[in-house]
Amino acid sequence: MTIATAFDELKAAMQADPEYAWGWHCNFAMPIMDASGISHEKANKAAAHLMEHLFDYDITTHPYYQGEAK
Repeated sequence: MTIATAFDELKAAMQADPEYAWGWHCNFAMPIMDASGISHEKANKAAAHLMEHLFDYDITTHPYYQGEAK
């Protein structure tokens, strides 16, 4: 399996399972908040940008998302 294929499978898994995507989002947001001392809302926004950039996934539509929608 190539890296590109594995990445495509990861993206597909997120599209198929919003809870799986939410787990990734949380694993981005918490270290951002802890390392930088920014607010929960800003960390969520930063993680949402990562999710969009890396996985073409709009986490701001998830019901658990707390932060400014894009």
